[in-house]
Amino acid sequence: MSQTDGVPEQFSGYAAHDEVSGKALDLQPYKYTPQQWSEALVDIKITHCSICGSCLHTLQNGWPRPTQYPAICGHEIIGTVVKAGKESGHQVGLRVGVGAQAGACGSCDNCQSGVETYCEKGMIGTYQGQWSDGSVAQGGYADYVRVEGKFAIEIPKELSSENAAPMMCAGITTYNPVKNGGAGPGKKVAIVGIGGLGHLGIQWAKALGADVYAISHSDSKLDDAEKLGVKKENFIICKDNEETAKKWKNTFDLIVCTSHQADLPVDKLYFPVLKAQGRLTIVGLPEEKIPAFYGHALVGKGISFGGSLIGPPAMIKEMLDVAVKHNVKSWTSSHPMNEVSQKLKDMKDGKGDPDDKDEMQKPDYQPNPRPSLLERIKFTIWILFSPRGLETSWAPSLSVVPRGPKMSAGSFFLFILGKTVVCHFMMTLLWFIAVSCAQHPQGSWGFLDDYIGLGPFKWVKNYPQLDHLKAAPFGGAAWFAIDTLGCLFNLLEIILFQVGPYILPKDLAPGKFDTTLYPALFNDLSSRESVIAFWSKGWHAIFRRNIIFCGWNPLEYIFSVFGKDAAKMGGMMGGMIFSGIFHEYRNPQTTDGNYHERRAGTDMACNGPRMLWDSNGRKLDCERTWAGGYTTAQTLDLAEISGTFLRTTSGKMDISTRILGTLGASLVYIYNGFTPKIIPYSVPP
Repeated sequence: MSQTDGVPEQFSGYAAHDEVSGKALDLQPYKYTPQQWSEALVDIKITHCSICGSCLHTLQNGWPRPTQYPAICGHEIIGTVVKAGKESGHQVGLRVGVGAQAGACGSCDNCQSGVETYCEKGMIGTYQGQWSDGSVAQGGYADYVRVEGKFAIEIPKELSSENAAPMMCAGITTYNPVKNGGAGPGKKVAIVGIGGLGHLGIQWAKALGADVYAISHSDSKLDDAEKLGVKKENFIICKDNEETAKKWKNTFDLIVCTSHQADLPVDKLYFPVLKAQGRLTIVGLPEEKIPAFYGHALVGKGISFGGSLIGPPAMIKEMLDVAVKHNVKSWTSSHPMNEVSQKLKDMKDGKGDPDDKDEMQKPDYQPNPRPSLLERIKFTIWILFSPRGLETSWAPSLSVVPRGPKMSAGSFFLFILGKTVVCHFMMTLLWFIAVSCAQHPQGSWGFLDDYIGLGPFKWVKNYPQLDHLKAAPFGGAAWFAIDTLGCLFNLLEIILFQVGPYILPKDLAPGKFDTTLYPALFNDLSSRESVIAFWSKGWHAIFRRNIIFCGWNPLEYIFSVFGKDAAKMGGMMGGMIFSGIFHEYRNPQTTDGNYHERRAGTDMACNGPRMLWDSNGRKLDCERTWAGGYTTAQTLDLAEISGTFLRTTSGKMDISTRILGTLGASLVYIYNGFTPKIIPYSVPP
C-alpha cells in the first residue's frame, strides 16, 4: 500500500470562517493541515459530497455544543482512496464512502462489540470531531479528507456515487432504526416526514417487507410517497393531532420520526397511534427540547421511546447491500462544489427540502417554469435526433399543475380532434408522395419533373442508378423529408406545451419541465444512460402525444371524466386504434405489387438506417448513396412464423428456404408494418 503522487500536504475546502459567516452560510475557500498521519488512516480524493441538515445546524452554531470555526462541513462523502496506511484495510484506487463518523477509540466495550457509533471515549465526527493530536476534523466540502480506514466503506459497483452519497448519513440514519425496530412482514411501520431522511426510510421499510405508512402535515408529498411505494390509503395527512390520533389509534408497531419541528407531538399523536409495546424512534435533531410528557404515556402501553444515531460500519455495509438488492434510490440533484454556499441557502429557504434533516435535493419536476433559450434549444435538438423507437412509444401521462384560464370542454375536444385529423392527413399525404418518389423509375426528380417540371435541371433525373436499385436513391431522401416535417409538427407541440398550463383542462394540461435532465442527457445524446435519464423523467408522455397522435388523444380526454387512471386507459386504447387505422391505411406496395425476394448477402435495416445487418446477422455500417439516401430495405411486423412459411398481416403466405435468424439462399421481405421506410429494388440476376 502506498501513497499516490500529488496528494497535497494541505487540503482545500469551503469553510465558514466564523459564526457571522456561518449564520450567513457564506462559505469561503480555506486550507488546513489534516491530522497527523498513522497507518490506520486513508486519504480520500472526494468526488461527491451531499448536503445534510446537520451542516446547517453546525455552520450556524445552532446546537448545544458550540461550533469550532473555521468549519468545513459535509459528511456524506464518496471518493477514491489515494493514500492507504498498512493497517487501514484498503488499497489505493478503491471507491469508498464516509458518513458522519471518521474514527473511534477501537478499544472500549462498545467498539469491541461492533457499535462504534457509541464509542465510550466519544466517536470522532467527520467534521467537528477531535483527533488524538488535538486537531479538529474537517468535512467533505473539500478536495480531500483523511479518516480511519475502518470508517471508509467500499461502495458496491452497482451503486452510482451520486446515489450512494446520501446513504452514508441519511441512509444509515433511517436504516438503523427501521432494521432494529423490527420492520418486516406483518409489521406496520410509519415514517414521519417525507424528505431526505423519510424518502429513504420508506424504501428501507418496504425493502424489509413491512406494510409502510407515511405521515405528513399536508398532501404536497402524496405524489412522492406513491412513487416510493406507499399506498394512497396509507398516506396520512395530519392537520389536527387529536383527530389523526383517534382515526389511527393503536395501529403501528414502529414509528420512525425524521421531523425536526420544535413541538413534536410525541404524546399527543405518536404514542396514541402505536400498538401496545410499540416503538417510537427519533432521528431528526431539533435545536429545541422535545416537549415534556407524563410517564403514564409510556407505561400505559409499554411503549419504547428512544433515538438512533447513524450506524456502525458493519451495518452501513449491510445497508448498501440492501440498496443494491432492492433498488433503493436517493433523490438528489448534482451541482458543482463551488455552489455549496448557495445550495445551503436554498435548503434553508425550503428549496431543498423544508421538512426534514436533509441532504440537498430538489423535486424531479418543477411546475410551470420559464425554460431558458438554451434549454429550449436543447429540447429541440433532442426531438430532432431522438431514436424512432422512443418517439413512437406511449406511456402513462404526467402529473400536472395547470393554472390560468381553461378552454371549454367542447372547444378543447374539437381542437384536439381537428388537430389529430389534420396531422394524420398530412402525414398520410406525405407518405404517398414519398412512396411515389421511391417507386418512380427516375426517383424523386422524375416525380417532381412530372408534376411541377424541373426546367434546366432535368438532367439530374438521368443521373446513373446503382445497379441493385430500381428507383433513384432519392426515395430515402424523401423519407428524411417526412421525418423533418414531422419534427416541425413537434415544434408546434412545444409551443403548445409552453402555453398548455394556461388553457387546457386540469387532468391533461402539460405543465412540468425538468431542469435537472439536461446535464445527463445532452452530454451524450446517444448513450444508453442518457436515453434512460430522458425516459425516466416522464418525457415519454410528451413524445407519445406529439408523435403518435400529433396531439392529445380524444379518447384520453373523454375518459378523463372518470379519473386519471381511466384517462390513461383511454389514451392506450386510442393509441392502438389510431395507429392501427392510419398505419394499415399507409401500407405500401412495392413495385411488383407485393414484396421482393433477394439472395444471400442482402442488407437489411431492422430499426431505421442506424442499425444494419446482413443475412448472416453481422452488423454493418450504413451504406449511403450519392444522394444521401440509404440503399437498404426494412423487414417489419411478421404476424406469424410457421416452419418455413411467413404469414403477413394481410393473410398472404410465401415460402423462404430459411427464416430470419438462419438466412440462407433467399429472404422474403414483407412490407407490412409500422411506418416502414422502403426503397424498392430489382432482384439481381
